[in-house]
Amino acid sequence: AALQRAGAIDHLAAWDEAVHDLFGANLGHAVVLGFLRLSEQWPAQRSTADLIAIGHAAGDIGRGAGSRAAHGLLTELSKVLPRLAGAGDLTAVLAALGQLADAGPESVSLAIGRLEPLLAHAGGADFSAWVSAGLRASGGRASRRRAYFALDDPLSARLFAVGRTGDDFARLEKRLAATTLALWNRKPRFRKLAMAPTPVPRRTSLAAGFIGLPETLPGFEGEAADFTYL
Repeated sequence: AALQRAGAIDHLAAWDEAVHDLFGANLGHAVVLGFLRLSEQWPAQRSTADLIAIGHAAGDIGRGAGSRAAHGLLTELSKVLPRLAGAGDLTAVLAALGQLADAGPESVSLAIGRLEPLLAHAGGADFSAWVSAGLRASGGRASRRRAYFALDDPLSARLFAVGRTGDDFARLEKRLAATTLALWNRKPRFRKLAMAPTPVPRRTSLAAGFIGLPETLPGFEGEAADFTYL
């Protein structure tokens, strides 16, 4: 059925080359079948050039990080493809994963396995920046890379959120202080809550006289963040 679907592809020769590339990479039948399955289910409104790019990316990533990573890429991309509809989103994600396969192959499957939650409120450029930041922050140590890309390192969630939206708390702290002073005639003491591997609750905390606020609120950007904080 997948081959019948391929017959409708405009760039059949390029698609066929991607399939042969996967065979040539010796990644196993599961990877090739995964690509054929993705081809069969490929949205009619989506460019076939994207499908071909995924096939070649799976081959390249598989050569660097193994067949498990290649198969995971094909599986997870099928889930998040609708979220990568913006110009350059898919290209940015594939390039970032290729970069990770070259510099930290042991961590590629970890990053791929977290594509769905990471792309829930972000685009390809945000993901690419997060990968680059993780490679820099790890200092060439595989253990630090694994912690970062598994989202076990608090720095990982922080860099992803701040890289995507900026530090909203720092941007709005003076306005928050002025608003609080005007309302209660008391100068507030704020404390920035540390980012955790899991999303920070969308609420403030009050402890030891300090008002704790996260530096970003996932899902709120720009004016929406201003309204929520203020």
